[in-house]
Amino acid sequence: GCGLQELSWRVLWATLSGFTWGITWLYVGFTTYQPASQNPFYWISQNVFGAIVCIDFLSIIRLNSIKVATALLVVAFVYDIFFVFLTPLFMKSGESVMITVATGGGGGAGGESADYCEKYPEDSQCWGNDVLPMVFTIPRIHDYRGGSSLLGLGDIILPGLLIAFGARLDAAKRLSSKIGLEVSHVPHKWYQGYLCPLMVAYAVGLMGGRGAVWWYRGRNGINKP
Repeated sequence: GCGLQELSWRVLWATLSGFTWGITWLYVGFTTYQPASQNPFYWISQNVFGAIVCIDFLSIIRLNSIKVATALLVVAFVYDIFFVFLTPLFMKSGESVMITVATGGGGGAGGESADYCEKYPEDSQCWGNDVLPMVFTIPRIHDYRGGSSLLGLGDIILPGLLIAFGARLDAAKRLSSKIGLEVSHVPHKWYQGYLCPLMVAYAVGLMGGRGAVWWYRGRNGINKP
């Protein structure tokens, strides 16, 4: 009568499960020191939440022009370089603004420094600084210093806009060809069209970015004992 769909048990179960999962994740984040590297439930859940955010964003926001995509990625490229590699040069702390924001400040929720929290991890003021799902995180393996490897959601969403645009263009060409319209360069194979080259270019870009981070850290002695 009211135009509302019946609330099925599946929807109710999914809603309750989602809220329970999210609240549990927040509780662990606020009550654990460095949960992203110490608690598998926390970092796996964070990665799942981040993936959902990326998928939801790319399903809603769509580009309709290659010019817009090009301009957006060029601006994002300059933005990333400035805030990751250049801000440490003139910040008093010598830290990257981007990394500080993505890791919740590098210290504790109470404002304690990272060095203090490393010495006194049991202090409750050092908990709760990793509770924003802004990055994908994977704990480092066989590293006595601990910590995690991070990948920001923006590094997936922004290139994803271009990749999704290429996938839609390939699909539109196939559909137009099937209904009898004249279309040039119809991608009949999976490796034809724009999607495959864009995916390869994105993978190369990620590897290049990772190589730049290793070079930057090695040059500044960050990886040296």
